[in-house]
Amino acid sequence: MENDILDSLNDMGYEGPLSDEVAFSKALEGGPKSLEYTKLVHILADELKKLCNLEESVSMMNDPDESSSFLLELSSFLKELGCPYKKLVTGHMSSRLQSKEDRLLLLDYLVSELMAARMVNVDCPKEKQGGMEIVVHESPTAKDLKDILIALKFNKPPPNITAEMLFSKLEAKLKDTIQKEGDQLVGKPLYNKALTDKDWKELETTFTDLFEEYRLRRETLITRLECTIQSFEWSERLKARKDAIQSTYRPKREQLKVKPDVKLSDFLAARTSLLQVEKTSSATVRKNTQSDVNKVIIGQVPDRGGRPNEQQPPPPEMPSWQQRGPSTQGGGGGGRGGGGRGRGEEGRGGGRGRDSSRGGDSGRGGDGGRGGWSGEGRREGGRGGGGRGRGWQGRRQGRPRARRLQPGSWRPGQVRRRM
Repeated sequence: MENDILDSLNDMGYEGPLSDEVAFSKALEGGPKSLEYTKLVHILADELKKLCNLEESVSMMNDPDESSSFLLELSSFLKELGCPYKKLVTGHMSSRLQSKEDRLLLLDYLVSELMAARMVNVDCPKEKQGGMEIVVHESPTAKDLKDILIALKFNKPPPNITAEMLFSKLEAKLKDTIQKEGDQLVGKPLYNKALTDKDWKELETTFTDLFEEYRLRRETLITRLECTIQSFEWSERLKARKDAIQSTYRPKREQLKVKPDVKLSDFLAARTSLLQVEKTSSATVRKNTQSDVNKVIIGQVPDRGGRPNEQQPPPPEMPSWQQRGPSTQGGGGGGRGGGGRGRGEEGRGGGRGRDSSRGGDSGRGGDGGRGGWSGEGRREGGRGGGGRGRGWQGRRQGRPRARRLQPGSWRPGQVRRRM
């Protein structure tokens, strides 16, 4: 126990002569007759008196013959402190602190009480030690019940009243008040049918879904508001006024809560007055929303369009894909010319080439019709003209065929194109 007491004294900041083990053991042997032992007891008791606001004190001994007065003061001090060890506060003065165990017990008790007093003093400053302050936090339900009782002019209920008695009296008072005042006082309920267990579950599920939906909407709007305010602060002109913006904006922002302040009980308390929706242009609404900007009348403005139902679809970038076949290679052949009277008529027609990827070959002109017999006895035959093919690639004219170059007619750097 000696080492434990020495360690505790060192932890408490004691730097006296009894910090040494040899000097401490010698002081224990002397007991009440040792000046160093009694001085250590005086130091511990004096600090305890200040921290615990005690009246008794233990004086420091200047002579070993003053041990009797030291024991008398120590006994009064321990009694006021509430020492639980009977052998330290009872019995004849001459029989106290006669053993080494009793002397160690006294030091251990004083050291423990002093450490506890220091911790209490740190946790509870002096200005709060005048008395215990009891703060009662009222729950929202208790506050609503209190407001109802005050509104109905109830007297303060006795402390021994039960909840059943209170609500039975409250129900009777409500019925009597509504009967006297009529429906104009609270209005007619919006829903007054009885709900089954299944209805309650469906109602709770619907309420949960709507609550989460509007919570997400409120969170989105508040986040947009935060981003807007931050974008204002990025301006070079407003960077110096950032503190002024925050001091004005932050108190109003704290009033915006993410969770909607709507409960399931609001559905049961809803009245038929909710069915009357006022227009935003009504006087009762406009008195809270009108401003100088709303009073500016904007004249006729041109129609800027932009309505989706009036937009024309863009033209297709490519025609629909078709598989290439033999019938889509080149132009059709010209028809054979018919015979004519007198002079033969020439045949018409070269077909137009159709190809999905490149221009078709030109159609061949029809053969000339057989010439009629002229007065000179000669037969003239017509000559058919060749048609010019035109294929389609997208909406472009067909690419002409490349002409084969003759050897030696091309040199590096020269591009030859068929015109």
